[in-house]
Amino acid sequence: MEWWAAYQAFTYPSSVFMVDNTPGTLEYARRIRALGIPCDHLEPLDDLYDTMELCWQRIATFAHENGYDAVASIEADVICPPNTLEVLLSYWTPGSVVAHKVNGWCLGCTLIDTKKLYETRYEWKVVMEAAVRMLGGEYVMIDDELDIKHLEREVVHG
Repeated sequence: MEWWAAYQAFTYPSSVFMVDNTPGTLEYARRIRALGIPCDHLEPLDDLYDTMELCWQRIATFAHENGYDAVASIEADVICPPNTLEVLLSYWTPGSVVAHKVNGWCLGCTLIDTKKLYETRYEWKVVMEAAVRMLGGEYVMIDDELDIKHLEREVVHG
C-alpha cells in the first residue's frame, strides 16, 4: 500500500488510526490491522455525509482519549512527502484547521485541532469550510507547498 510506505517515511513523529468504511466486508480493515495499524470498521450508511460524520466521531474520540493536540487527516489515496506534518504544523495554531489543496480539494491533507474536533464530534459535517465555521477556529488553506500525489480510485486499496 503506497500510502503506508509514504506514512512510514514521515519525518515528524506521529501515530496512525484508521476508520474503514468499505461496504459489506472487513477484508480491508483486516489487512490494515495486519500491518499493526489500529483500525475500526464502520458499515457505511445510505447517506455518505452521515457515514463520514460517524467516522469523524470515532477519529475525534480516539485522538481525545490518547491526548493528541491535533489530527492529521490524510486520505488513503493521497500520497504525501516525508515533511508533510512539519509543513502543516508550521501554519497550525491551537484551534485552527490547516488544509493543503489536493487536486483542487481541501479534504485530502488536513490538520485539525483535536479539542475543537472532539467538542463538535456530534455536529461534524464532511465539507471542511462548513466544519471550520462550526468549529469557530482559524482556517488556513495552503497550496503548492507540498508535492502531493493523488492516486486513481482503483489503486486506493491495493
